[in-house]
Amino acid sequence: MVETSVCHESGKPQQKYTFDLLSWRRFCAILRILFPSLLSSISALFLLLLVSAVGEQIFIYFVGLIPSKFYYVLGYQDLAGFLQETWKALLLIICIALAKSSKQYISSLLAVQWRDLLTSYLQHFYLKDINYYKINVLQVGQIDNPDQRIADDVNQLCTKFSSMVALLVISPFTIIYYTVKVIEVTGYVGPLCIYSFFILTNFINKFIMSPVVNLKVKLDRQEGEFRFKHMQIRSHSETIAFYQAASVEHSSTDHKLSTLLNTLRNYVNREFWLQVSMNVCDYIGSIVSYIIIAIPVFKGEYSHLSPQDISSLVSANSFVCMYLIYSFTQLIDLSNQVSDIAGLSHRIGELMEVLQELDKDEVKPQKESTPKSPLPIFKHQKLINEYSDEDDSKLPKNERMRQNTVIELMNVSVFPPDGKEALIKDLSLVISFGRNILITGDTGSGKTSLLRLLFGLWPHVQGTIHKSNLFNTKNMFTLPQKPYLINGSLEDQIIYPDKKKKRNENLLDVIKLVGLNKLLSRVQDIKDPVPWSWNNVLTPGEMQRISFARLFYHRPKLAFLDESTSALSVTTEASLYEQCLAYDITLVSVGHRDSLRQYHCAELKLYGNGSWILENISANILTVL
Repeated sequence: MVETSVCHESGKPQQKYTFDLLSWRRFCAILRILFPSLLSSISALFLLLLVSAVGEQIFIYFVGLIPSKFYYVLGYQDLAGFLQETWKALLLIICIALAKSSKQYISSLLAVQWRDLLTSYLQHFYLKDINYYKINVLQVGQIDNPDQRIADDVNQLCTKFSSMVALLVISPFTIIYYTVKVIEVTGYVGPLCIYSFFILTNFINKFIMSPVVNLKVKLDRQEGEFRFKHMQIRSHSETIAFYQAASVEHSSTDHKLSTLLNTLRNYVNREFWLQVSMNVCDYIGSIVSYIIIAIPVFKGEYSHLSPQDISSLVSANSFVCMYLIYSFTQLIDLSNQVSDIAGLSHRIGELMEVLQELDKDEVKPQKESTPKSPLPIFKHQKLINEYSDEDDSKLPKNERMRQNTVIELMNVSVFPPDGKEALIKDLSLVISFGRNILITGDTGSGKTSLLRLLFGLWPHVQGTIHKSNLFNTKNMFTLPQKPYLINGSLEDQIIYPDKKKKRNENLLDVIKLVGLNKLLSRVQDIKDPVPWSWNNVLTPGEMQRISFARLFYHRPKLAFLDESTSALSVTTEASLYEQCLAYDITLVSVGHRDSLRQYHCAELKLYGNGSWILENISANILTVL
């Protein structure tokens, strides 16, 4: 078996993909999703597909006998018989046309239904907790282009499988029926020749098909990488233009395209020999049928019949033999589709396995070197809205956290996902309502990493973290470094991540409060979707104002601000921070400006080598009347 290793750009060899037991297991796992139960609309639609396929085969048999009927009536110059057979033929042709069209229509409906089921299944687990973050950012499972696997690969697999599934199910019964018919005509010699021919061609195609599967997986991945490169250029067009880096991007895209086309050429070359094998089998099959029919003819078994009867009989018998061969060649012709489905099954199956493995991860107690600590130790893996430690009321009075305390860290070390070296060592910190904390430090010292740990994006591996029941999405809000803007109306931007407006807050007042008055002139109404991408029309400063508009709309008790005013002037920064204090929002800010100190009670300084210091800010926090 010929195999080709698939490599990432890093050069690290990846798993080799072939049409093997693993691809079959992964496809069976997909089938369990496509057929959720026996008593379902999908099963009923599939049964209807089989009924239409059986009807098609019945009509094919009678249509296949039409030439023999015409040979007979023409041989005897029977005009009445000719007219009768003509009407029968027209009726059969209409019936088979309806049967074929019905089968294709039901097949298309099944493809849509299957795509719905499989895509919904993948999206459910992909967007559950922070699985999308672990796959895309932490590279859990080394899954390339998960978006392409969900959006494109699923569509291809469902379309290809729906077009061939009826044939796969019906073919064994069709082959058995026509085998019996051929035995009646030629004895056991005919089926023996046909079966031997099929086994030989199937072996040849299996040998040719195996490397095609691997190339299909590799080709799909490189298609995704090429598409993603152009998506990057589209999303960052202005930045690239400022850098005047068109030549660099051109070179990069040319390299992606060259790599893709080389793989495509290899795929086309391999597929050529598969097509040659399939076409040879198709045409040799028609010759084999006449060779089989010739056996009884030259043995003299039809010598007592007239030439007209022999012509009619040979026509009918040749159809039976040819259709048995055709039934086999149909399966052989599916080799190309089967190789594609095997490759798609590998890609989708890989993603399913990683998502299922991530779904098994649970919040479990972790043994720690300080067992005497009264606070429980957790391997923090889930989102804040699904994570809560044991109720404080269950702890002894002297061990309960203070009423306003949200998070308490004791001797916590922050490690990156690879776990090589701690960014912060033995950190002890209490975050409580009413106590604003400023986190400062050089780039790479672990400021944002600490927020990732608190929100479960990075695993907690050392120390004690206790989160009270106050740590939930109702009380918390985060303003990340780079605001995320969705497609939709201005109202959609401000109420995000809510789907619908839930608060009675006047959004126009919020917009004016953050200084986005000019933005109102660009939209007809804040509820109307806009035809442009917000990322392309807003400046970085306007994006950060949108983030604060979201904050003032949701009005949480505690907000984490990660460099959220870096693109704003000090004057605007002051206005926004004063408004946060006016709304009684407790702040945990990551920043570099000294001007931020006046809005915070304490400063956590990170030095980048694991060391840190927490000190109170001497000046009183700014009071907003």
